[in-house]
Amino acid sequence: MDREVVAKYFELLSSVLKQHQPLGKSACLYNKDETGLQLNNRPGEVIAKQGSKVVSALTAAEKEESITVISCCNPEGPFLPPACIFKGKTKKPEFEKGIPPGSVIYMNQKSAYINKQIFLE
Repeated sequence: MDREVVAKYFELLSSVLKQHQPLGKSACLYNKDETGLQLNNRPGEVIAKQGSKVVSALTAAEKEESITVISCCNPEGPFLPPACIFKGKTKKPEFEKGIPPGSVIYMNQKSAYINKQIFLE
């Protein structure tokens, strides 16, 4: 790490904390995390007859399709509804089955990863 960069970071952090005074206002602070989920998992084990020379495994038709789920919570306990990012242009109705009320679904044409535009929304 570069000492100058670290020093500038803490100077900026200090000025933001002084300006917005979030200390003591834990309900206003949120932590965001994201995780990628594989929709089509390949089996880790294959069952075959003992002594078999050739063993085949069935795998999902699609190639490792994944989504990103973003969650936010604050120190006082409340969670914001999750946001899900799917790869593609068109949101399908089945994407909303079983998700908590208030959840948001984003479509990203290039990948199921978060980008600057989705983060700022």
